[in-house]
Amino acid sequence: MKNRFLLVTLIIIIFLYENTSPYWINNIGTSAWIVSLAYFVIFIFAIGYLIYSIVRSVQAKFKDKKNNALTLLLIIVMAIPLIFSGGIFSKKHFYKGELLVAYLDGVAGNNGWLTLYGNNTYEYDYSFSTHLKGKYKVVNDTIYFDSPRGESTYNFDYATLWKDKSNLTFGKDSIGFSYMSVIKINY
Repeated sequence: MKNRFLLVTLIIIIFLYENTSPYWINNIGTSAWIVSLAYFVIFIFAIGYLIYSIVRSVQAKFKDKKNNALTLLLIIVMAIPLIFSGGIFSKKHFYKGELLVAYLDGVAGNNGWLTLYGNNTYEYDYSFSTHLKGKYKVVNDTIYFDSPRGESTYNFDYATLWKDKSNLTFGKDSIGFSYMSVIKINY
């Protein structure tokens, strides 16, 4: 029973983290890397335990139905991030779709992503350390951003979409960058 408890616990932790972390991981501040590291260790342990469980099932000639079912469930839960990159409960579904996704190729491999959602909220991630969120308003070809709540100097006030809709040029108060390449646009 002890082995099954560990297996069930691993399944629950992996499932909850993979499907809920996009909503809360950036809100816990600088300790997010500790949580991510702990999850990474748990995931590596789960891979080892999965191999052990498969070997045990083979040795028992697949007669332990509960262990077989839990092993299969662990495989499915560990495959979710490969199949659904944003988890089963993706932000784009709850936030009324992604209207615009823009990309910034930064210095030393630090990349930035700006996503405008259909519920008039935006998120900006830069280099795994900066996460800004807030509200936006679109007027013609210009996107106006509210004061972002973030812990960085990468704030911006407005961005203008180029005529060919391939890039965004940011306003005068944008000290972090001048333009971003548009990857996806749906408005």
